[in-house]
Amino acid sequence: MCILQEALANVRKHAGAKNVRVTLSRDDRRGKDCICLEVVDDGKGFQKNQSKRSFGLQTMEERADSVGGNLLIHSTPGEGTTINCCLPCLPEEEVSNRSIILSV
Repeated sequence: MCILQEALANVRKHAGAKNVRVTLSRDDRRGKDCICLEVVDDGKGFQKNQSKRSFGLQTMEERADSVGGNLLIHSTPGEGTTINCCLPCLPEEEVSNRSIILSV
């Protein structure tokens, strides 16, 4: 959830986007169930090495890595940004031991 929040905050603060699309899906990656998040905006884009947003992007990458997931960022100046994040699903025995509450 923090990765999505950070991605949307970056769109709001920096991208100047007119549109943003968020897609959440379940996928099988190398025999493991994963939750995949994609955030695509049509904003101004950036060059990752020259971005002032590197702390937030680095934090997103670290969060994904800390749970065995991965995060890919593709951005082109003038063409927008795409963030793809895939996180492994919890094993079924862990899901039954946790309460998950989603609110809209």
